[in-house]
Amino acid sequence: MAPLEREFYNRKELANLLGVTPLTIYRIAQRGELDYHMVGNSMRFRREDIEKYLASRRNIGLGSSKKGKTIRKKSKR
Repeated sequence: MAPLEREFYNRKELANLLGVTPLTIYRIAQRGELDYHMVGNSMRFRREDIEKYLASRRNIGLGSSKKGKTIRKKSKR
């Protein structure tokens, strides 16, 4: 991802930077995971809020590459 150079980004610009769709950005914001400001009818995202969101999404356990087991309940027959 390119470094964040501007103070504010719209949904489309942020989606391009993060490699997701504008709809994904909208959903993340609506869930309250990423703060935003409304300018007219447009969402605007501050660099500081984007960096905070990205920091919260970093993987903490990078030491292991093992995949977890899927646990399934047995169906009652």
